Amino acid sequence: MKKLENGWNTSVPGFEAGAAMAKLVYGLYRYTVNENGIDVVKEELRHVDKVERGLACNCFCPDCECNGRLEARQGDVNEHHFAHHKLDECEYGYRIGITL
Repeated sequence: MKKLENGWNTSVPGFEAGAAMAKLVYGLYRYTVNENGIDVVKEELRHVDKVERGLACNCFCPDCECNGRLEARQGDVNEHHFAHHKLDECEYGYRIGITL
């Protein structure tokens, strides 16, 4: 993968060198609740700062087609954001960050 000085991956479709990219800061948080004896899976959008770090966040990509697993990256150097657990899960994840 080719990286620029600012660290952006230039192999992403639609990426132009020097262009700023939005980071995904909302993910679909999945949890189960028991309603009248039936386990029901629920989803809600959660900000990266409102979930646990890494894969423990239990979040998924809000893209309807991708729905890939996300990691909450909450380090001390870069801005907090979500990243796909596997890079090939979503071609357009960065665009979702702009829409949300």
